[in-house]
Amino acid sequence: MVDLYRWFRATDVAKVDETPLRASKATGKVPQVWQPFTDTDSSILENLYNNLTDESSKEDCCFLPYEFDGLYEANVKNLEYYPIFWSGATYEIRRGLWFDSNYKPITSDLAEQLEDSYKKYRQLVDAAADESVAQYVSENESRFPLKNESEGSFVYYESNSIAWVQTNAFKHKIQRALSMNTGTKYIRGWDVAQFLKDKKPLPDPSTPIDLERELPKPATHRKVDHLIFAIHGIGQKMDIGTTLAEDCDIFRKCISDSAIALKTKMESMNHAMKDVIPDGSGVQVLPIQWRSQVSFSVGVTDHVVHDDEHEEEIAYADLLPDGIPAIRTIIRDVAADIPLYMTERFRNIVLTNVTRDINEAYRNYKKHHPDFDGKVSLLGHSLGSVIAFDVCSHLEDIPNEDGAATQSSSNHHLTLKPTQLDFEVDNLFLVGSPTSMFLLLAEACLRPALSKVPVQQPILLKKVARPSTKALYNIYHPNDPVAHRLEPMFSQRLTSLKPVPIAYNKGGLTNTLKEIESAKAKTQDYISKFMPRFGEFAKDQIDKGSTEVPKAVTKDANELQKDAIDRLKLLNPHGRLDFALQEFLMENPYISSMVVHFGYWGDLDVASFVLKAVYGIYDLQ
Repeated sequence: MVDLYRWFRATDVAKVDETPLRASKATGKVPQVWQPFTDTDSSILENLYNNLTDESSKEDCCFLPYEFDGLYEANVKNLEYYPIFWSGATYEIRRGLWFDSNYKPITSDLAEQLEDSYKKYRQLVDAAADESVAQYVSENESRFPLKNESEGSFVYYESNSIAWVQTNAFKHKIQRALSMNTGTKYIRGWDVAQFLKDKKPLPDPSTPIDLERELPKPATHRKVDHLIFAIHGIGQKMDIGTTLAEDCDIFRKCISDSAIALKTKMESMNHAMKDVIPDGSGVQVLPIQWRSQVSFSVGVTDHVVHDDEHEEEIAYADLLPDGIPAIRTIIRDVAADIPLYMTERFRNIVLTNVTRDINEAYRNYKKHHPDFDGKVSLLGHSLGSVIAFDVCSHLEDIPNEDGAATQSSSNHHLTLKPTQLDFEVDNLFLVGSPTSMFLLLAEACLRPALSKVPVQQPILLKKVARPSTKALYNIYHPNDPVAHRLEPMFSQRLTSLKPVPIAYNKGGLTNTLKEIESAKAKTQDYISKFMPRFGEFAKDQIDKGSTEVPKAVTKDANELQKDAIDRLKLLNPHGRLDFALQEFLMENPYISSMVVHFGYWGDLDVASFVLKAVYGIYDLQ
C-alpha cells in the first residue's frame, strides 16, 4: 500500500516550554491535537528515521521542515520539534503507522507493540496456506499479549488493517463470546485511516487504495533575501498576552499577506519593480529576547558587619513593600524597565546582551541557511526601539566655539556601545518609539553617521547621536501614548511638518474616502494650473497633511525647512523620518490609545510599509 506512514506534530501540549520568563516544566499531559506534516516533509522524516543508528549524529536525525519556513527543527531520534533561532516550546512528533478510532497517531510504545504483534500475525497467516485465516487463528487462539497496558491486555487482528485491543475483563469475555471485534479499535496505515475517515468502505486488501492527496511541495525553502531582527519592549516579564516569538509569527504572516497583495497590484500596473519581491515575501523576521538575560540587581558592600560574607546582592524586588503586591508586580515587570535602562550600568548590560544575541542569531541563521547573502534590518518596539537605536548608534560631543568637546551634565542615556554588529544595518525601524524623548534627556541631537556637514550646536543640546543605518524610520499611530516624533531632534524647523501618512491597505469605507481625497487633490492641481493664486489657497486648505509650512512662516524659514529636509535624506531616502498610521473611520482616540501600542505586530499597514521600505518601493502608495 502507498502512504503507509505519515509523520505528525502535536500543537496543543508542549513537552517543555523554554520561552524566556514564561518557561514551564513538562506537564506530563498527553497531546490531543495532531497536525500531519506535508507529503514532502513526512517523506524526508521517514527516510531519516529509517537510517537511524546508535552512532547517528544530530545532523543525521534532524531536519528543517519546509512548512515551518526553516525556523523549526524536527528530530526523529528524540521525536520532537522546536524553534532553532529563539527559545520556545518543544513539541512531540509521532511516526503515524497505527491510529486510534479518531484517526490520531498513537504513542510510539503502543505502536511498536502492535506492529511487532502484527508481524507475528502475518507469519501465522502466511503459514495457514489455503486454510481460512479466521479458522486458523481461532483454532490456535492467537492472541498477542501487550506490555504496559491494562493487566491481561492482548491484541487481536481482524484483518491487515484493523486490530482490536482486548482484556480478560468479564465484559470483554461476554463480548468475545458474541464477536471477536470488541475492545479498542486501531487502524494500520495512514492511507487506510484517511479512507475510513472519509467514511468509505475498505476495498480488497490486494487492491491499492487510491487517495486524493495534495501535490507535494517543492523540496526547497522559500528565498529569503532580507532578515529583520525584532527587539521587544517592556512587559515581556508579565505572563499575559503574546510573547515576542508569537508577535513575530503574526508579523511574518502579515508581511506575507502584504507581499501577495502588493505583487498583484504591481503586476496589474506593470510596475517596474513588480518582480523585485520573491514569492512568499523574501523577508524573514526573528525575535531577540533580551529581558530574560538581565537581572536588575546590584552588589553592595556592608561596612558595618565585619565577617567573611560582606558581599551581598540587592535585587529590585527587595525594595518593594508588602502592600498591593499585584500592582507592584506590574510596576516591577513593566514600568521599572524604563528607569533601570536609563542607568549606565544596566543599559550597557542590555546593549551587550542584545548585540551578542543578534550576532549569534545572525550566525546561526547563516549556518542553517548557508545560501543567505541578503540584507539585515532591525525593528524595535517601544523600549526595544530605543535599544535598537542605541545598538546602531554612537554618541559624540559637539565641539564648542573653542573647538573643545562640551561636557554634558546628563547621565540619563547613551554611551558607546560595548560590542559591534557583524553586519551593516540596512533599515532601522522604530515602532511606537519614545527614542526622541531619550535623546532629549541625553541632550543629544540626531545626525547621519557619515555626515561631513558640521553640526551647528542647538540650544541646550551638547551631544550628537549618529545611527549607522542606510534608512531610519519612525513608525507610530497618532493615538499611541508611548510614541514620539523624531524629526524635531534633527531640526526644530521640522516640527511644523505633519508626519507622512502610511498608506491605508485594510480596505472598507476608508479606502473609498481616500479615493475622494485623491479626487480633491487632482481638482486642486487642475485649478492651480489655471488660477495660481487660488491654487495656493486651495492647496493650503485641502492638503492639511502636506509638507507645506503654514502661511505665517516666512520665505526664509520655508527655505531653511527645505534645506533640513534635503539633509534629512542622509538618514532616509524619503527625506522624512516620521511616518504615521491612519486612523480608522469613527475611531475614538481615547479608547484606541489603550490598545494601539501593542497592535503594530498585526497591522497590515505596518507590514506593507516595512515590506516596501525593505525593497525600496518608494513610489507606490
